Amino acid sequence: MELIHSLWLLLLMPLAWGILLLVQPFARARVDGVVSVVLYGGLSMAGWLLLRSTGQVPGTVIELPVHWQLLKTYSVNSGIYIDYPTAWMVFIVGLVGSCVALYSCRYMQEETHRSRYFAYLSLFVFAMLGIVLVRDLLLIYVGWELVGLCSYLLIGFWHERSEARRAALQAFVTNRLGDAAFVVGIGACLLLTGSTDLLQMQQTLPWWAALCLFGGTMGKSAQFPLHFWLPDAMAGPTPASALIHAATMVAAGVYLLFRLHPLFPDSTLLVIAGLALITILWSALLACVQKDMKRVLAYSTVSQLGYMILAIALHNPAGGFAHLLTHAFFKAGLFLSVGAVIYYLHHWQEKKGLHFDAQNMFLTGGWARRALWLAIPYGILAAALAGFPLTAGALSKENIIMSVWASHARFGQVAYYLGSGAILGALLTAFYMGRQTGLIWLRPAPPEQAAAFPAQPHATFIIPLALLSVGSLWFWWSPNPMSLEAGAIWQRLKAPEASLPHAIGYLTSAGALFMFALGAWLYGFSPKGKTAHNEPYLQPLARLLYRFCCLQDRVIRYLMDVAKPNEQTESIWLQDRLTAWGLKLCRAAHQFDSKGIDRLINGLGKITVVAAHVIAWTDRQIVDGMVKAIVGMARLAAYIGSRLQSGILQEYAWIAIVALALIVLGVAI
Repeated sequence: MELIHSLWLLLLMPLAWGILLLVQPFARARVDGVVSVVLYGGLSMAGWLLLRSTGQVPGTVIELPVHWQLLKTYSVNSGIYIDYPTAWMVFIVGLVGSCVALYSCRYMQEETHRSRYFAYLSLFVFAMLGIVLVRDLLLIYVGWELVGLCSYLLIGFWHERSEARRAALQAFVTNRLGDAAFVVGIGACLLLTGSTDLLQMQQTLPWWAALCLFGGTMGKSAQFPLHFWLPDAMAGPTPASALIHAATMVAAGVYLLFRLHPLFPDSTLLVIAGLALITILWSALLACVQKDMKRVLAYSTVSQLGYMILAIALHNPAGGFAHLLTHAFFKAGLFLSVGAVIYYLHHWQEKKGLHFDAQNMFLTGGWARRALWLAIPYGILAAALAGFPLTAGALSKENIIMSVWASHARFGQVAYYLGSGAILGALLTAFYMGRQTGLIWLRPAPPEQAAAFPAQPHATFIIPLALLSVGSLWFWWSPNPMSLEAGAIWQRLKAPEASLPHAIGYLTSAGALFMFALGAWLYGFSPKGKTAHNEPYLQPLARLLYRFCCLQDRVIRYLMDVAKPNEQTESIWLQDRLTAWGLKLCRAAHQFDSKGIDRLINGLGKITVVAAHVIAWTDRQIVDGMVKAIVGMARLAAYIGSRLQSGILQEYAWIAIVALALIVLGVAI
């Protein structure tokens, strides 16, 4: 319990360390990475101890002595709420953060601004902990925006590259769209329930308020149609991509929906489930035709986030939250695995003076023979993502698929369509992971790379990959390798009892094995796949999706106003129309500003000046004049009176004589 009540100190430590690194960077000593590893490791240990303590304590509320009184009847609750899911999130954020920091000690060792990178990581971890621990929606929104800012800084860390600048700006602007809806949803909660405290809001929200709150999830967790920013975020450093895609930014949206879904009506949840299914299938299809090894994993993240949201929307929050946790392990490990491949390829390029895209899977190969120490953890992690038996990914993903099929009692025939789509998404996931495995690890290396360099193992690479690989196996999550319901996490999350069709799960696992093997054979052992420098299969699908993505990319470029004026593109008509509309809108805004708003403001200013002069003259001449006249009359009367009272008898005699003479004269007349 002492740990729980001192948790606010743990929350402030990443903030203090991040600010210190920004103010006083450690440019030469490797203090930044070592301290970051120790700090995040301490957070992970604190999360583990909280997990042990919250097994007996269902929920602990910590009230901080800070109150923000916004209205007479409303104040922001600054309390921290600790329960079992919160403890899990603290543990996952700390563990993944420490693995990423340790990995970054080697990966970013040659960066000049390494301390700035670790500062951004620390601020990122602080913001995520703020989202997880606070209980008021308004304070969650503060952490929400700080997470978006830190992701912008991490994605654009190499700001000298135009691609990184564009990707960072695109992520920032896209998330602002979702955050705007989130703000409206917070206001709706305050208007309808009188509170933004998660523990006090009990009544079901109307559909429009629920959708506004889901807008925040849609932006942060990259759900359709705001999904396009996440793959482009691969322009940042690979360890930062692992942190963003595993346990921090993208998980924030799912965690928010996990907390808020009891307030959503069933009609809204069904709409959310439909959007999640579109996200699952669309992202899986795009992952099947990508050449960039990091973009494959990025689209995979979008698809897996769709599974989490689909489960929560269909009243299986325990399954969605469990998949969030297992996904954090194997997806972070996959990014670090391919990041090591990219790291060695970049160093080989510099040594040989070559220039090619090191992230293009079709330009490399043979890494299973070159770096077996790297291939083994990658194989475990890829199997977990594909849904192989005996892995954590199979437990959580199959539970979601089975629960979707079991939800027909509540949602009717729609559940069967959603379940079929979820199975198709799982098969596509296995296929593109087999494809990546075949291209990078199984097929022969190009002749120039066959015996070019050995990939020497480093402890900073091995330790994080080993930890994440072990966490991706089944025995950490359930004693039964084929059922998540037997695990402690399922029971402590108080998941509802349901009769799940386990045959559906077994068939999905068998299909995943087949699709993974098919992808690995086509791209790793088939004659076309062994020597291919581009997509040898799925050519029509690849062309169609590529053209659509190019069109989407051009539209986004013009809407963000980052396209170069002299850039030649294929969509001339679209350029001209967008440019013409933009110019018309700008001219109309200029005319309204110069002839409307400016004239109105200038006229009001002149009227104000004239009125000020009139008021000043009236004050000086009339008001002050009346006061001065009264003062003068008083002084004159005082003078006359003072002269009449001189005390000289001769003057009194003369006054009496003059007065008597005047009286006599008046009587005579």
